[in-house]
Amino acid sequence: MEALNSRIAALESRLSETIVTNDYEDPPLFFTKSDGSPVNPESFEKIPGVVKDLPVFSGDPSELNSWINDVDGLIRLYQTTSNHNEEQQNKFHMVCKFIRRKIRGEANDALVASNVGINWHMIRRTLITYYGEKRDLETLDFQLMSVYQKGRSLEVYYDEVNRLLSLIANQIKTDERFTHPEASKAMIETYNKKAIDAFIRGLDGDVYKFIRNYEPTSLAAAYSYCISFQNLECRKMLTRPKHVNIPPSAPRNLIPLPIPHPPPRMFQNHYRPMTPNNMRPHFVSNQPVQNHARNFTQRPTWNQPNQTRPFFQRTGFNQPNFRQNRPEPMEVDRSIRSHQVNYANRPNSSNVRPLKRQRAFNLETFAEERNPYEDESDSQSSYERYMRNIEKQEKFNEASCEAELNFLE
Repeated sequence: MEALNSRIAALESRLSETIVTNDYEDPPLFFTKSDGSPVNPESFEKIPGVVKDLPVFSGDPSELNSWINDVDGLIRLYQTTSNHNEEQQNKFHMVCKFIRRKIRGEANDALVASNVGINWHMIRRTLITYYGEKRDLETLDFQLMSVYQKGRSLEVYYDEVNRLLSLIANQIKTDERFTHPEASKAMIETYNKKAIDAFIRGLDGDVYKFIRNYEPTSLAAAYSYCISFQNLECRKMLTRPKHVNIPPSAPRNLIPLPIPHPPPRMFQNHYRPMTPNNMRPHFVSNQPVQNHARNFTQRPTWNQPNQTRPFFQRTGFNQPNFRQNRPEPMEVDRSIRSHQVNYANRPNSSNVRPLKRQRAFNLETFAEERNPYEDESDSQSSYERYMRNIEKQEKFNEASCEAELNFLE
């Protein structure tokens, strides 16, 4: 416990010695000393070489953090307070003025618009406001933990994780909460481990299972292991046989094909005509008899187009066309012939009723109107003629029945 307290006291004393209160005023320039004697002009003329080698900043956001870190190191090296003598303060003034001249282009216009002089703290704050990262540390942390490869190449995925890690490191270095060197170092190491974990967790495939056993100490080491694993998989693919005889798998859930049915055969005679081919014995070749006296044309040897012919032309004989005579009816004695016909059991094929009565919606039906000029006597006489016809029919039927009974007796 005493060692820990002594360590904390040493750090606090070191912090009070190294860290100077930020002064937002331009550093002073003295021409005479406190006793009235002139200041040595060499303090104005001599500029250190490390300050002259400082690169120019013209407003590129990607170069802002590295350029600010370089200037912070020079400011800590040459920064003075009121306790220093006039020559040292004049030297620091010239260093700040030379750093201000290294800012050009759009960055210079931003400083002029903000009315910023040669004070480094004001220059630093203005440049971060204009060209710094707008996302805070918490937002960058969330994006780092939610990054995945998602089918992209390994190089693109590594560049994205590395860019987020560099932005977090620059945010920690430029944050005033982590001005202590050990605090910023501890934060950067913590986020380095988180970046390695996020990189491994977001990889596609099974490589993350092997890289965890490797336990990489940096993001670059994890990327190098992934490249080695990728090269190994590539060599494995090249050594595989290209042609492998794999038996085909049995088809599943296939719709069965319909069973082919032969086409219906047309009418064929039960007898074969007597031709020279079928009159010879079976042991004789079925080659047709060559008739040398018959003039014929030899068929060509090449394939002829398939010309369809009627069925009667494809058969081996010509069937004669004949019409059968209608059968003559039997002679029946008219005296024993019954004129009664049972129409109830006879099928009436000439007048087949439809299954459903057709409706003529396009025709208009009207009730039959009575003819005013029709005479009642005409209608009555037609009724009487109808009744007389019925009586005659009944008498005729009775007479035919008696004739049949007499014939049976």
